Amino acid sequence: MLFVRCYIFSDIIMLFRGVVQMAKNVRMWCVRLLVQFRPPLVEKIMKKPNWDEYFMEIAKVVKSRADCLRRRVGAVIVKDFRIVSTGYNGTPIGIKNCTEGGCDRCLLRHQEKLKSGENKESCICLHAEQNVIIQAAYLGVSTKEAIIYVTSNPCTTCAKMIINAGIIRIVCYLDRLEDKNGLTLLK
Repeated sequence: MLFVRCYIFSDIIMLFRGVVQMAKNVRMWCVRLLVQFRPPLVEKIMKKPNWDEYFMEIAKVVKSRADCLRRRVGAVIVKDFRIVSTGYNGTPIGIKNCTEGGCDRCLLRHQEKLKSGENKESCICLHAEQNVIIQAAYLGVSTKEAIIYVTSNPCTTCAKMIINAGIIRIVCYLDRLEDKNGLTLLK
């Protein structure tokens, strides 16, 4: 509360007296006072994530929209520090979600009637990387020289799409290492 009041007080000085230097001094005094008396609060308020941390946190929120029965993945494309599009894994628009029985392969996999990697061609779901690139194209937004943030490392197909979409940098978690070709392509 002290922090907010100090900023309001200094803004009032700037508005009514026009004394910019005095306002800056009051702000610094307030911050010093806050640091002196409430260090944990200042650390919490002043801690600012770097851009990669910021956009990866957004990708984590995006993945919460996924309806996959096995795993959730989110992706965000960023250009000039602005979000161009978001995407998550799941069925195409207008088709029942996996949780509703939209993809037979996902259902069989969830029931453990299929092994990992088996019968992949029958899966109708899109990966988060595919969805985020398609969404940008659908909206008519270029992905040339953009950055993609993904909550999992891309498979070979997604890596090829990322390269051809003109995306120049990828930030991802390395959690799925059964398909290392995707990472090899992106190096």
